[in-house]
Amino acid sequence: MDLSRFLLKKFQGLRGLFKASHKELQAVSGLGPAKVATLKALAAVTVRYLAEESASLNLPSSIGALNSRIDRDAAGQWKTTQSFGRNDLLVLAKVADRAHSRIFELQRAEDESERAA
Repeated sequence: MDLSRFLLKKFQGLRGLFKASHKELQAVSGLGPAKVATLKALAAVTVRYLAEESASLNLPSSIGALNSRIDRDAAGQWKTTQSFGRNDLLVLAKVADRAHSRIFELQRAEDESERAA
């Protein structure tokens, strides 16, 4: 198993890998300070890229914003909740699908322009 697959499995995907501490990463055989710094830089660039993409789609500027929503309680007061009802799931799925499609469209256009150059 190559190092990248091992890391994704060990940290349960990119989210876990990007959230891993320097100490956790350096404990992995084959990852020294330079590779750890590269991974941390990649994580930072990825977060910035996703924030820019979500802004261009009029999506929340923070991925964390998708973990909560604003709603009115029974008394009509606005509140923030960490849960979503079954009626919210379709909207969330559509937002995620739209963001996913747009990111791939932009990547394809970028790849085509690089090939043409």
